[in-house]
Amino acid sequence: MMRAFAISMGSFAKGMLDRRRIGEVHSVFKNSLYVLTKDGRLISIVGPNSYNMPINIRVRLPKGLAIGDLGLSPGAPVRRSGDLLIVGGDLSINLRGAAIWEPTKGKPPALDAAKLLHSIGEIEGVASKWTPSGGLGSLIPHRRALISGDPAGIPLGNPMTSKAALGIAGLFKAIKERDPNGIDRSVRGLIGLGPGLTPSGDDFLMGFFASSMFGMRGRRDRFGPSMALLRRSILRARPLTTPVSQELFLHAIEGGVAEPIDDLIVGIFHGVPWLDRLTRRAIEMGETSGGDIVLGVIMGASLFI
Repeated sequence: MMRAFAISMGSFAKGMLDRRRIGEVHSVFKNSLYVLTKDGRLISIVGPNSYNMPINIRVRLPKGLAIGDLGLSPGAPVRRSGDLLIVGGDLSINLRGAAIWEPTKGKPPALDAAKLLHSIGEIEGVASKWTPSGGLGSLIPHRRALISGDPAGIPLGNPMTSKAALGIAGLFKAIKERDPNGIDRSVRGLIGLGPGLTPSGDDFLMGFFASSMFGMRGRRDRFGPSMALLRRSILRARPLTTPVSQELFLHAIEGGVAEPIDDLIVGIFHGVPWLDRLTRRAIEMGETSGGDIVLGVIMGASLFI
């Protein structure tokens, strides 16, 4: 049996591990493995180069091996035995000493629209240089056109980006106007949009909701009713996307996003001087997911300008 050691785990994943019988392997990829728990939730086992997030258990494997090299298959049982997490008959993970990670709590400082706009502008400048093509990150330089509600002047590279631009512009407008039908229509146009485990439209929505909700923490805000409508629309539309996105939406609507995105959101609202580093770190998540989420983060923050 292959032996590995847990480096860190998200607070949600830790809660799922506090039981003897956990569930079974749901799916296996090169750098990750998803576990379906007995109560229908997903947690993930990932390599040491992955990032912290609520569902992740980061493990150190023998040099040169990836998760997908371990011969694990869907349906293999996953159980807890003392300090060990046993996956099938092929992997044993020692959980002792693993750090517990959870998203940032607390509230942002008093809003200063000029400083917030400066932070967003700094992120746009970095993103325009480092965001890969192919995802929604290509829309970051066109934030103002999306806010205006008329993205017709944006040079769009493919049908997915075109559909997303219309959905994002419609969502921003509907939130400002507290339009439940507009919010619902925009969410259904974005959720599940694009290929992969977490489609681009999902990544955008997760970043948007997490950023806007952080900006509203601890204060009465005029967007509160719209955010409640957006939350309801996302929960209703979850079945339209992938199982992994469905799980991540449950965390995002509570502010639970990956550590690089959590750090970037906090950095925007606090106006930290190292936003360039935080932006690049966030963009480097996945092939296009980072840019998709960063677009959502700056659009959510733009509500407060």
